[in-house]
Amino acid sequence: MCLYQKKNLCLLLCLLGVLCISDIDAQRDRISILRRSVEEYPLDDSAWQRLGIALFERGDLDAAQTAFQKALKIKKTASAYTGLGQVYGARGKGATQKAFQTLRMALGVEENYAPAQLEIARLHTKLRDHDAEAAYRRAIEMDPTFAPAYRELILWYEKGQLDWEKELVELCQTYITRWPDDAMGYYHRALIYVDRNLYDKVYRLAERAA
Repeated sequence: MCLYQKKNLCLLLCLLGVLCISDIDAQRDRISILRRSVEEYPLDDSAWQRLGIALFERGDLDAAQTAFQKALKIKKTASAYTGLGQVYGARGKGATQKAFQTLRMALGVEENYAPAQLEIARLHTKLRDHDAEAAYRRAIEMDPTFAPAYRELILWYEKGQLDWEKELVELCQTYITRWPDDAMGYYHRALIYVDRNLYDKVYRLAERAA
């Protein structure tokens, strides 16, 4: 088998792993396929990352950590550092500092890698500190098209103990402008109007969303 065919086989194995439906049995199949991929191509850092993601989603933190570390030994990428940072973040307060350090290493590799910055914001949210807002904002600045950062900042504002109404309205409007077909922006904007008993505006917003 030539090198080109081997690479195609590796991609096919990874694709099969990614496409498996995420119920328990299919998740096992997905991980089994991804394990086969890294056994066949142990120097493919992307394959190790995919395996790490699948293991993390299953909750197998030790195995996921090993997979991301192997990916990083092959090639230091922002995505692999981010995956490893997620693992540390999921281990609880004892590993929080390690998570922050690892995610900052991701930004050291790729300065404007928004997924790593989003994970930093999530850590601040877990710690319940107001640095979370600036961290979410930084993720949006890094990539203004990165929808998850907008969504999570909207939810953060809604759960906040301070009065973030002005910021929340502006953020929802930005979200509606960027993603007019996504109901989330309309829904959370409508919640603001409901809180203020502005039901006429709720109806008009619903008409726009329809």
